[in-house]
Amino acid sequence: MRPPCGILWLGNRNPALRIGQGALEMPMALVADNVELFYSDHGQGPPVLMLHGWTCDGADWSWLTGDLTVDHRVVVVDFRGHGRSTRTVDLYGAQVLANDMVRVLQHLSIDRVVVVGHSMGTTVASALAVEYPDTVSALVLIDP
Repeated sequence: MRPPCGILWLGNRNPALRIGQGALEMPMALVADNVELFYSDHGQGPPVLMLHGWTCDGADWSWLTGDLTVDHRVVVVDFRGHGRSTRTVDLYGAQVLANDMVRVLQHLSIDRVVVVGHSMGTTVASALAVEYPDTVSALVLIDP
């Protein structure tokens, strides 16, 4: 069963936060001037990038990430203006968000990835595949 958008399912571990050097730290990737994106990065194996829908955040994938991390490296990102990422007055179009995703992948030294998108995430995933075909090895589009 999938929880509704914006609800964190605690049935699996929460990939949202990590503890570091005695202080609570959130993993962030700088993708543009004054724009940082929150992400989680767990597991080992072929990398999978999970893209959430409009007005949601990466926590929407918490019901699935625990299972995928058994044999995959799973990266879940909050788009700019969503979740714990920076809110900007800039545009939030698919191309801008796809460029952001490439910068996150570069930050994590990931060359090729399977991209899973839901709702608006399918548009971003498609833009990513068209603009960066050498980066995307496969697409999984849910409720495009």
